[in-house]
Amino acid sequence: AGTFLPVGIADASGAALVRARQDTGLTCHQQVRQFLATAEYDAVLLGVPSSDLVSLIAGRGADLLVLAGAADADTLEAAAEAARTHGVRLAVVRPEAHDAGIGDLVRLVESEDDWRPRYLEVTVEGPAEVERLAGAAISHALRLVPAAHGLVRASAWTGDTSTFLRSVRASLDADDVQLHLSARHAPRSFVRIVGDADAGAFELQISDADATLSYTSRSGERIQYPPEWRDHWTVEAHRVAFVDDSARAREEAALLSAIARSATSGEPQDTNCCARPELRLIEGRGESRPSRGNLRLVVS
Repeated sequence: AGTFLPVGIADASGAALVRARQDTGLTCHQQVRQFLATAEYDAVLLGVPSSDLVSLIAGRGADLLVLAGAADADTLEAAAEAARTHGVRLAVVRPEAHDAGIGDLVRLVESEDDWRPRYLEVTVEGPAEVERLAGAAISHALRLVPAAHGLVRASAWTGDTSTFLRSVRASLDADDVQLHLSARHAPRSFVRIVGDADAGAFELQISDADATLSYTSRSGERIQYPPEWRDHWTVEAHRVAFVDDSARAREEAALLSAIARSATSGEPQDTNCCARPELRLIEGRGESRPSRGNLRLVVS
């Protein structure tokens, strides 16, 4: 069981801090960074995009829990790097990944390789920001297909008179999967996942409180049933207690970044284009001033 550290944080005036301390009796800080640098904790759930804060948290030896809906590509990449550098755990918290039926699909493809899709189409709509919807679509996709590397083609639409992002579409053609993603700002929530695999095809539709999941085998047999609804946060809290999402965070960050670059430039973008080279010492010994022949380094 975890230990919860109650804390009040105010970014306003000193008078507001005094009132908060009097009303709650909690420790109050004027800045989030001040709290993170001085308080004692074992893990932090971060709900704002900040590469600096994830480094600060991991540097103090605490596990990282990053709320995916509030994290951009830079934050996800920084969190994965900070977790690796400081030897802490990273969990990307995404409760919407447990919408009715999505967990069923994930369990199916993880247990039977023949159901891992070669073609996957994910559509996510809702009243949230398109960037968050796109992140949810990417998360759903990467739970169903292996790490997808290749060229991404993306487009974005803001509407005729607004700079507010209305929709994003992206496609990726890799050696082992064809992936299509769509995120659109809409009044009501809607998710559609369509896949085709060696064993057959599947389709999941989620609209408000209604969900339908169907499988069609290669023989033509079709099975359809209503998925079970469960509390998103309860299921996700149980999951993040036992996993490390560092590798998945890098994959999500790479795909999210490639989509943003392609939508901005109008050109295809490689998901691997911004990967940083890694130097590994495979022979010799490290010295402050190594002489020629002492070291052999490889770049990967």
